[in-house]
Amino acid sequence: MKNNWKNVLFGIAIFVCIGFVVVAIGNEKNIARADESDNKKQVVTSNEFEEIVNVFEKNKFSMDEWKLYGRKYVKTISNLDGFQTYVNELKIKMDQFTWNESIEEDSWSLTGTFINESTKETETIQFITTHTKTNPTTYILFEMKGSDFSFESPKKIQQQFDQKSANIFQGEYESFACIVGTAGDKINFGLHDLSNNLLTDFNASEVESLKEDTFVSISAYNGKWDRVIPTHHGLINLQIGLRKERLGEKITVVIGTPIITIEY
Repeated sequence: MKNNWKNVLFGIAIFVCIGFVVVAIGNEKNIARADESDNKKQVVTSNEFEEIVNVFEKNKFSMDEWKLYGRKYVKTISNLDGFQTYVNELKIKMDQFTWNESIEEDSWSLTGTFINESTKETETIQFITTHTKTNPTTYILFEMKGSDFSFESPKKIQQQFDQKSANIFQGEYESFACIVGTAGDKINFGLHDLSNNLLTDFNASEVESLKEDTFVSISAYNGKWDRVIPTHHGLINLQIGLRKERLGEKITVVIGTPIITIEY
C-alpha cells in the first residue's frame, strides 16, 4: 500500500510539474511574440536529442521508447467547412497516412497514422478544433516514436522529424524530445545519487525537484542548449524522472527536453 501511495505521489508530481511548465510555455510564447527580431522556430536541435541518447548509452540504460513531438496552435476554425478545407489539404499533403475523422458537438478532429515498416517507427498527426463559445481553440500535433535505433541513427531521425514538421506546421512550432528506459538492477546506489550523476552527465543544474525514496522528479537547466522555458524558480530545459517500485528492482528512467512528454 505504501508503494502504491508513493507511485500516486510520483504521478502527481510529474503532472503538476508539466502543468506548471505548460503555463510557462504560454509565457514564453508571449515573450517571443514581443520580440519581433526573433524568428527562430521552437525546435529541438539534434544535439539535444543525441545528447539524451548518449547519456542513456553511457549509463547502459535500456531504451524502451523514444519520442519526438511537435505542437502548434493555428488560426481558429469557425465552422465545419473551414475545418474540412484544412483537413482536405492535410490529407493531400500527407497522403501516406491512414486518416480517421471525428465530428462531435463541441469538437472536430482528424487523426492520421503512418507506420514505417522499414524503420519500425510510428508517426501520428492530429488536427483538433474545439469550438466552445468562450475559448475556441485549434491546434495540430505531430509525433514520431520508436523503440530503438537499430535502423536509423538519432541524428537521422531528428533530421527527418525536422523536415516533416516543417512541411506539416508551415512556420514556428514547439518541439519536444523524450526517451524512457530502464536502469539495470545491478546499480549499487540510490535514486538520489543516480539523479545527481545524470545532472553531471548533462552538465545541468537543478532548478526544482521532488525527491522520495522510490521516485525522483527534477527540472533542470542545461546551459549548452539554446531553448529554455521560464518558471518561477528559474529557466529550465531538461526534466529527469526516476522511479523504483521496490528494493532491488529495476529503475524506470525518463529524460525529456524541455519537459517529459511520455507517460510512465
